[in-house]
Amino acid sequence: MKVKRFLAFVAALILLPVFTACEEQPPEKEKIMLTFVYAHDSASSSDLLLETLLKATDQFNQDNSQTFRIEMEAITTHFDEIAPYFDELNKLAASNQLPDLIWMPDGAVMKEYAGAGHLADLTSYLEEDDAWRESFWDGTFVSTAHDGGIFAVPLCLRLDCLFYNTELFTEADVKAEEIQTWDDFLAACQTLKDAGIQPLAMGGEEPENISYFTNYLVQRLGGVEPMQQIIDREDGVRFDQDCFIRAGQMTYELLQNGYLPSDTASTTNDEAGAAFRNGEAAMFCSGSWAVGGFHRDDSQIIDKVGVLPFPVVEGGKGQANHWFVEMNASVAVSAQSKHTEQAVQWLKYLTADSVQAMMAEEGYQFPATKAVFQADLAPKEYTFIRETLKRDGMTASGFFDHVLGEAMGKAYQETLWEILIGTDSAEAFQNLQAQVQEYLTLEPAEKNTDQTKE
Repeated sequence: MKVKRFLAFVAALILLPVFTACEEQPPEKEKIMLTFVYAHDSASSSDLLLETLLKATDQFNQDNSQTFRIEMEAITTHFDEIAPYFDELNKLAASNQLPDLIWMPDGAVMKEYAGAGHLADLTSYLEEDDAWRESFWDGTFVSTAHDGGIFAVPLCLRLDCLFYNTELFTEADVKAEEIQTWDDFLAACQTLKDAGIQPLAMGGEEPENISYFTNYLVQRLGGVEPMQQIIDREDGVRFDQDCFIRAGQMTYELLQNGYLPSDTASTTNDEAGAAFRNGEAAMFCSGSWAVGGFHRDDSQIIDKVGVLPFPVVEGGKGQANHWFVEMNASVAVSAQSKHTEQAVQWLKYLTADSVQAMMAEEGYQFPATKAVFQADLAPKEYTFIRETLKRDGMTASGFFDHVLGEAMGKAYQETLWEILIGTDSAEAFQNLQAQVQEYLTLEPAEKNTDQTKE
């Protein structure tokens, strides 16, 4: 009997740790899932940016497999269609069902969503992490700021650039570093023309392409204030002021002097880009998105393209280190998300040096941060831009005609086209002023609503 009791006692001791361990083991935490919606499906898109983003997110999910993961969800599946994406996004917003993370390719739409309270203000997260905030280029958040807050984090930037063919410059003995002022620029154009080289290509048939060039002249003449006052719809601000009129005249004079082809007003952007890509023009003003085309298999200018800071105008108020900048892609966090901390963690990962370098080297995008990328893997043009920004610093504003709002922006672009076909610049901007006068006198609420439609 004593032996049986002893064996029962021993058995109880053996089983006790098993039951105790089971009781003390905490329940496994449920993994947090965040959904990120974007506009393109990799199965039907050749978008290098998207491919890079998907690759980075896969790695992030592997590194954080025990805590949370990012689920990628495509709303549309066609690379060249963006309207259906916004249509679906608007439906989700109207039903308060926005996902945690939202791809925002358009600053105007982002500001509309921010103004409606759909997006989380990320300012505090940037202010609490000095290293993260200071890793970005100055001016990076110009397209994602609204009413004193920052509502999206850019992953890469689009910069309005004056590209030049290094080989043609050498052939004509034009030194890019000596082009500092507008007079220097005109002298370079004349030297190129004398050497039998077309100085500048521009796709004027689509007036937006004229604005990429003329916007800089407006800023170099008048500084940022005249443009910003119109963007802000300040009372009494007019288009028919000297900086706009002179900028229009100076652009037209390029045509008169043969520095632009005589058929510029009827030339498409594809045709102008092809002329530059084929080595038929020495300069081309466009967004940094054009860089991919310079590296096409049929391009004659691979590794032969530099970037000029747009020259200053002597006597003007604009600085040489001011650039027109837009986000190429940014990510916003829904105000309804219950996992903002985790969302910010992912944003920090996407803007860390390693991923930002990958954006340049594999995605052919200019990084939103000062991350160092391998020059032999990224487009050479980005090295020019990076070295310029690092040397001179950068102040920035959004693409002027884009942030004006759809109606006024289109009217402004068409005014530049009218000037290019021979309308006197003063007359053209007076006509523009008359055209928008009624719009400028709308009630503030109506102005703000229309300003965000683009």
